[in-house]
Amino acid sequence: HIGYDAHGNQVIKSASTQKDLLDQVLDAADEDKNKFTVYDSLNAKDVTLTPRQIELIRRLQGGAYAHPEHDANPDYIDYFSGVDPIKSGLNSDRYEKKTRFQPSKWEKLQVRRLLHRLKCGSINMDYLEGKVRDMNDLVKRDEGQDDKPFGLWKGDEEDELALRKGPQHMAA
Repeated sequence: HIGYDAHGNQVIKSASTQKDLLDQVLDAADEDKNKFTVYDSLNAKDVTLTPRQIELIRRLQGGAYAHPEHDANPDYIDYFSGVDPIKSGLNSDRYEKKTRFQPSKWEKLQVRRLLHRLKCGSINMDYLEGKVRDMNDLVKRDEGQDDKPFGLWKGDEEDELALRKGPQHMAA
């Protein structure tokens, strides 16, 4: 059935829209007119296909793109060859990264290490300014000037344990 009428009764397709065998034979005899005619069951009528529609159907059946105008492999155009993106302004609308505006963590670590070594006395300003190649040169220079006596032991070992960093040793 097609659907329902205003009273809720089913509406049946009328037999007048469907052709009988005699009409089908007569239509088949007229090959030029009805060669590419298909029955549209949704609208219940015969539709004659245009040459364009026939070409599209044949291309689909052959596994090609439907439209003959479609170029599946266009010529490659290298728009950006040899162009420096920074100078050309490509990607100029991108936002800068947040890390570009923050100080470097690596530089912060290096400065912290240098300050710590300055405070400890393992390096001095001559080393930082480049007057001395390394701290061994400074030690050699100092050794040549003075040969002061020095104690082999600073004091008790317990004092050294107290000065040592880290948790204290506990006897078992």
